[in-house]
Order: sequence, then structure tokens, then C-alpha cells
Amino acid sequence: MNQRVTYAQQAVTTMLNRERQLRQQLLKPSQERLHLASAKLDLVSPLKTLSRGYAIVSDQEKIVKSIDDLHVGEDVQVRLADGYAKTTIKLTEKEEIDGNTNI
Repeated sequence: MNQRVTYAQQAVTTMLNRERQLRQQLLKPSQERLHLASAKLDLVSPLKTLSRGYAIVSDQEKIVKSIDDLHVGEDVQVRLADGYAKTTIKLTEKEEIDGNTNI
């Protein structure tokens, strides 16, 4: 009888170990995809961009995408990594951007 109990305990332990291994094998691809997706999102995160020293300029809740959208004397908001600043446009100057310009 004692031998049967020992055998049963070993069988349960073996099954539990196998179940744990199978669960890890099944979850690993999903965990890797999740990690990759998270890393991709981090690359395009506006907050991550701000932490690298960039700023987002907005004019009355609209993001400014071109110098043509700004006018001298206009008040704008500048979003930085750790807060906001309000400023007034004093000068605008358009630059021609070509394939050789790094901005």
C-alpha cells in the first residue's frame, strides 16, 4: 500500500511538472509578442519623444505642424517632457527642407 501511495505521489508530481512546462511553452510566444509590441509602442510614444528633448507646440488645442501655421504675436503652448510653457511668437522664418537637410 505504501508503495502505491509513493507511486501516485510521483505520478502527480510528474504531471504537475509537465503541466507547468506546457503552460510556459504555450505562453512564451504570446509573451514575446507582447514584449515586442510594447517595445514598438515605446518607440513611437510622444512622451518618450519629449524625454529625448523634443517639444510639441500647440495653438488653441491644435498641434502646430508647420511654420505656416504660426503668426507673429500669436500665443502658443509648448509641451515638454516635464510640463508646459506658454510663449508668444516673435519671429517666423521658413526653411527649405530637401533630402540633404537633417532636422
